[in-house]
Amino acid sequence: MKKSVWILLGLGALLIVALIICFARWLGPAASAPRASSLADCGRHGVPACASPFQRADLRINADVFLDQKSLIEAFATTKPAVSDCPNYRGGIVNHHVLAADLLAKFFMEMQRCRPDVTRIVILSPDHYQQSLKPFATFRDGYTSEGDAIAMDTEAIDQLLKNSSVTEDARLFKGEHGIAALIPFLHRVYPGVKVIPLVVRIQLLRKDAEGMVKMLKPLIDEKTVLIVSSDMSHYLTELKAVQNDEVTKKALVNRDADFFWSANDDFTDNGKSIWIAQTLFPDSTWTLQSQNISSRYDGTPAYTTTYLNGFWAISTP
Repeated sequence: MKKSVWILLGLGALLIVALIICFARWLGPAASAPRASSLADCGRHGVPACASPFQRADLRINADVFLDQKSLIEAFATTKPAVSDCPNYRGGIVNHHVLAADLLAKFFMEMQRCRPDVTRIVILSPDHYQQSLKPFATFRDGYTSEGDAIAMDTEAIDQLLKNSSVTEDARLFKGEHGIAALIPFLHRVYPGVKVIPLVVRIQLLRKDAEGMVKMLKPLIDEKTVLIVSSDMSHYLTELKAVQNDEVTKKALVNRDADFFWSANDDFTDNGKSIWIAQTLFPDSTWTLQSQNISSRYDGTPAYTTTYLNGFWAISTP
């Protein structure tokens, strides 16, 4: 190859390098700086500070898109609060299938009626889409509902994240209705409460579940309640679903944790979380509040989802 050709190739290479350098400078430092994947990253580990509230708000999840707002309003308007004596509720199970919005409103109205002192709520949701890379996932950015920011208990979440079984994954929560569907109802009755959201993998090892019980024990104080987000039987005929619910109801009353550890979607979509709750509240009494089935909300009787909502209460001295 002639010398002149080599010279031309060398000049071309230098030109390309120069163009790359100019382009990088044109993009500026923001192009190469680490980006915030959560509010907690802002100003940390080389991530630039989130300069405006709009940038910070963009990291929150709008929970109102997970349900029809008309259903939310009607659910609260048509639900009457109970008038019975109030037990000392420490936890509960509530559906996340917003087809039964009336049951969600009834659950949170009853919780607030008997526990107006609650300042923190821990929510355990199933990992519906099996996205978590660790046994448990959480996130600190939080939600919005009706334009209001829902506070996360970031201090407690940071403590949980110190454990190797817990990961932070904001992307997972953007599509996880197991928690987001509850937030608008929770916000209506507990507007100032702090939330600890936890997604639980279906393929959970017993040692990891036991580890979560140990982590949650110091957090479940007198002003904290634990909510298990769970629909019950899935995709069964109406007759079979109702039969299975009777088995599940008996296991709840008898505190049969082993049943829930091995339960599949024929009985509940969040059995491991119920196991955790029953282990946390060994001396509690279960009370069923609501029972229903999707076929009674204009769903097909051949392909149903059922709901069993209620509370764990502990006797006060």
